[in-house]
Amino acid sequence: TGLRDTITEFLRSLPALDRDLFVGRYFYALSPQVLAADQGLTRNAVNLRLKRIRDQLRIYLKERGYTV
Repeated sequence: TGLRDTITEFLRSLPALDRDLFVGRYFYALSPQVLAADQGLTRNAVNLRLKRIRDQLRIYLKERGYTV
């Protein structure tokens, strides 16, 4: 599988909220403030969740042989 498929697999493994935040931020370029308002979270909570998701993605990719 390619990188796109690997990232898709990762996203499918996430809880719905985390997936929505990640896709909103990095595919639709929504600001953390907009995501926070949409999800009823604080901007800081969104930023923290996004950082944790990025960290998880980095590990996921490394485990599958990608250089990050």
